[in-house]
Amino acid sequence: MTDARRWGVVEEYVDATGRLIRSSRDTVARAMAALGAAERAEPEPPGALILHPGDAVEHPLEVVTEDGRSLLLEGRVGDGVPLGYHTYAGGSEAGTLIISPRRCHLPPGLRLGART
Repeated sequence: MTDARRWGVVEEYVDATGRLIRSSRDTVARAMAALGAAERAEPEPPGALILHPGDAVEHPLEVVTEDGRSLLLEGRVGDGVPLGYHTYAGGSEAGTLIISPRRCHLPPGLRLGART
């Protein structure tokens, strides 16, 4: 894992049209500077654990969903885990758990690209 990735700075991503976008070195350096990477060796702990359906779970997590249901997450995040903001406890950790889709839905008629 690169230093940028440890700080949550993504050096490349796939946009909504499937095109690979690479950040310039200058952009990555500026983002890391804004996060204080020059002053601290390690990033601040994340404010929430963010997982997507299909992601691996390192150790079992006891989850309380937004609607108050309790479930145990083991192995991978399955289809039965609702998207949303939940709480979790597992190992020596506890906090907010966000289950989000890997991609966003593109509504019909959404125009992508430059206008001509």
